Amino acid sequence: MDTFKVAAALLILTVGAASAAVTRTIVVTVLPFDIIDSNPCSGEPVQYSGTLHEELTELFDDAGGVHSKFMLRIQQMRAVGLQTGTTFIVHSSTHVNSNSQDADGPLSISSQFHFIDPGQGSDFTVFTLFHTTVNANGEVTAEAQNFRAECK
Repeated sequence: MDTFKVAAALLILTVGAASAAVTRTIVVTVLPFDIIDSNPCSGEPVQYSGTLHEELTELFDDAGGVHSKFMLRIQQMRAVGLQTGTTFIVHSSTHVNSNSQDADGPLSISSQFHFIDPGQGSDFTVFTLFHTTVNANGEVTAEAQNFRAECK
């Protein structure tokens, strides 16, 4: 009987917690890419290819707030110098912050891509930052973008 009471109490707590906030996945996207751009440090043309995997999840709280989580992952990325044949090893990370009431509020996305040259040591890192603020009418009221590269 005590086991039943504990199980019932856990069930009530679980149901209560589930009704406090609802999480659902909104969008999952997988996009292959293949582009040519230059190495920002040497100017050499580099072919970048791989698969971009994006997932957007939103949490709606009891106060009407919307808390978004955006996951961005690049899989099987390859970067090859078209003149030297250098194959770069690529590490990336992306962070997204968004908290709002209804559809308004700020959104910040920062990414870092580290390109490692295992031979010549011409490593470089690309940093990106996107920031957008949207008002209650869904209009963008502020927007900023920043790109920079560091040569190692």
